[in-house]
Amino acid sequence: MYLVLIQNQGQLRQNVLVLAPIEIGNIEVMNMDTAIKSMFESLRKLIYRVDAHIGNSGDAHLPATFERAGFLSAEDKGHIDMKCRYAKTLDNGTGNCLTLGMGIYISRSFINAPSGVDDSLCLVEITGAGQGLYKEIKFTWLSAGKQYNRYIYSDIDSGWLDEGWVNLTLLSGFSGYAIAKRTRCGDGFIVDIRYDVQRSTDITADTVIATLPAGYTLTQEKPIQETHLAFINNSSQLTPVGFVISGTKDLTLFRVDQVNSISRALGHTIFIR
Repeated sequence: MYLVLIQNQGQLRQNVLVLAPIEIGNIEVMNMDTAIKSMFESLRKLIYRVDAHIGNSGDAHLPATFERAGFLSAEDKGHIDMKCRYAKTLDNGTGNCLTLGMGIYISRSFINAPSGVDDSLCLVEITGAGQGLYKEIKFTWLSAGKQYNRYIYSDIDSGWLDEGWVNLTLLSGFSGYAIAKRTRCGDGFIVDIRYDVQRSTDITADTVIATLPAGYTLTQEKPIQETHLAFINNSSQLTPVGFVISGTKDLTLFRVDQVNSISRALGHTIFIR
């Protein structure tokens, strides 16, 4: 038995079964066995292409690789969202800062958030490796404009660190500003202090500007004594003023110029704790 494929100008028009091989004009005669093999081969190729597109194990699509185009896997989607800085929105009160996987999240009332954070929208970014054993957590309190960092290295947990600028409470009748910032450096911190203060009365010996908060102080009393700048009253003329951290936390000015009256001083110091 033979399968006759009747074509019209190269296009398949009709299949006819005949009992003997023939060849008439534009009629192509193919052995039935050959035709079946050809159809099965075409079917096999089609199944392969379908499997390559949607998978054969219930997956929606195969993930893309460097060698093969495809649809995104969930992991790929997460990586692209992180590169584009697109945060995943979580239900309020469900996001645990310490157990969330790598990614960027936005929500309210995060579990294990830094102390004092209210229930306004906050942003959490988690990066790292080792299935959560080694990671850095950045917590941004959006409405307050404050950022906290937390570092986890196996069983070592730094706790929440405020590494932004902190306003220090001015003392002794001063106005202006005094700020401090700490930056993690190895297993310690670099503390950066800046100030520009003034008051209506003359700065005298051992005048305390402000007191450093816990976590910003010297770990032990050290002889940090420096010369900073001061303005002679009612002029733009500069004169030196002494600066010292008394004990481990008191930012203190002392007189170097014993002649001129000064009421404004400014300076900058850095130390490691």
